[in-house]
Amino acid sequence: SDLDTHFMQVLSDVRAELAVRYLADKRLGVTEIAFLLGYSDLAAFSNAFRGWYDCSPSEYRRADS
Repeated sequence: SDLDTHFMQVLSDVRAELAVRYLADKRLGVTEIAFLLGYSDLAAFSNAFRGWYDCSPSEYRRADS
């Protein structure tokens, strides 16, 4: 069980980093980014993103512009 916890943390960290990179590419939609990161739907991705950065992916993208 220790390995699963560690693996899940690594996966979360990689997803958070890739999410920011993908959001910088205006050609990618937020839903497309969610699927690229392995989320089954936009809501799951948005909830995870809010946990990482305390804002929605769309808010982050607007602020980064």
